[in-house]
Amino acid sequence: MDALVALAVALAGLAVYLRTLAPGLLPGDSGEFQFLARFTGHAHTTGYPVFLLVARLVAGLHAAGTAFRVNLLSALMAAAALGTLFFAARYAGASRAGAIAGIAALALSSTWWSQATIAEIYAPGAAVAAGVLLSAILWWRTRRARFLFAAGCLGGVGMGVQVSIVLLLPAVLVLMITARPARIGAWAAAGAGALLGGAVTVFCFALVDRAGGSHDIFATVYRPAAPLWGLRPEDLDSPVERFRFLFGARQWRGTMFADPLAVMPRQALGYLRVLFADFSPVAVLLAAIGTVALTLRDRRLGPALLAGLAAHLLYVFNYPVWDVRSFYITGYLLLAIMLAAGADAVLSLARRTRLVPGAATSSILCAVLFAAILWPVAGPAAARLRAGEAQFTFTGLPGHAGLRAWHEQLLQTVRRLDENALLFAGWDDLYPAMYVARIEENRGDLRFAQADPFAAGPDRADVILPIVQAALAERPVYTTAPLPGLDGSGLRLEPVRETSPDEAALYRVVAVPAKAVSPRSVPAGAR
Repeated sequence: MDALVALAVALAGLAVYLRTLAPGLLPGDSGEFQFLARFTGHAHTTGYPVFLLVARLVAGLHAAGTAFRVNLLSALMAAAALGTLFFAARYAGASRAGAIAGIAALALSSTWWSQATIAEIYAPGAAVAAGVLLSAILWWRTRRARFLFAAGCLGGVGMGVQVSIVLLLPAVLVLMITARPARIGAWAAAGAGALLGGAVTVFCFALVDRAGGSHDIFATVYRPAAPLWGLRPEDLDSPVERFRFLFGARQWRGTMFADPLAVMPRQALGYLRVLFADFSPVAVLLAAIGTVALTLRDRRLGPALLAGLAAHLLYVFNYPVWDVRSFYITGYLLLAIMLAAGADAVLSLARRTRLVPGAATSSILCAVLFAAILWPVAGPAAARLRAGEAQFTFTGLPGHAGLRAWHEQLLQTVRRLDENALLFAGWDDLYPAMYVARIEENRGDLRFAQADPFAAGPDRADVILPIVQAALAERPVYTTAPLPGLDGSGLRLEPVRETSPDEAALYRVVAVPAKAVSPRSVPAGAR
């Protein structure tokens, strides 16, 4: 029966996400993943090699529809995560009604929903993380070492999907450490699984590294701008160094745990605001009750889930990036299990105290509890379903019509570029422009670079300007984004087309005589 309910939960979630799925090409990270699903190569840190190869399989051999199919992958993985998490809640001791309540609250939360409808790593990462949780809970129930082997293997493979899966390690360790009697075989099984899964991730990295070329993140961003991270371009010539750069999160390392006393309170407040926007107050209260109930029932599982949640919060409270909300999802998996246990505890208490003497009254109480959990989010959810599109509450993405208009602008930009040109673009447009050029327009002659890479290092102008000057000696150079350091450089931006509210800017970089160089040579909007 549980298998049928889990399948129904997954299919219901899939139906919701398919109804609101993004229609095609997307900006930023999503556009990068959509492009690299067709032309395999390294993505930005932490690389995501396992995800990219799975996306390559989903994208298939034909270029048409690649962007949509990678969006579809997220919907499929989000649905799989919901079904897996239902089993995890059940094996944690929740009733079917409680498990459904917890999963439904997660499925309709804005943060989760938005990531289930776009090409991103968070839904696939959640599916793998749900598998780790289920395997660990099955071991806790049965003490069969094969479940720890599966948890370790999924964790190792998950490192190639989303590295933050490692934040579940404290939960698994607490379960193992507090188990009595301690068994060497359990630790050996977990370690062997982790080694095997890690080997799969390394193997996938090697495949992606072998396929990389002029289109991957090292060619377009990291190698040209290597001094921003204290490196020379040749330092990234070795696969080992590329592996260390990606999995060491070299690009983002300066933002992690930089100033905990100043950052953590602000991040914690932001987390609470999002939490109570994604979940109703009743749902959050039931998650707290569920943690207590799990701990009273068994003094291992409740603390284990809390250890995983604590590790997760410690990380997100010390990582002040604009899209940190996406990282909440791993913790939401734990909260969904806690919520399921809390809902079950309330229903069980009502039955034991005979507040609900009959089956019909019990069903009414269950319906009331569901309404209290889901009603605050039901209105926005219904609006999304009626509109047929997700509300990208924090990604900054426009609606579906806006995405199509932006896609058309990129198409017009690419068509205006000279043969063999180099286009500098901001991150939002970089890989989407490559997608349009290579997949839709068959313009393999064009080259692309990021106009202003993120780094907490030296002045970007000192790094980017020489790249622009060297490129200009070999090919036509264009930009759709500001280029740092042009003032007084002997270069200026010449508009290729007049801009309007409905049309993005495009400039050609040209050299000017030294006497003509002045701050006025650079259009104000391009500085």
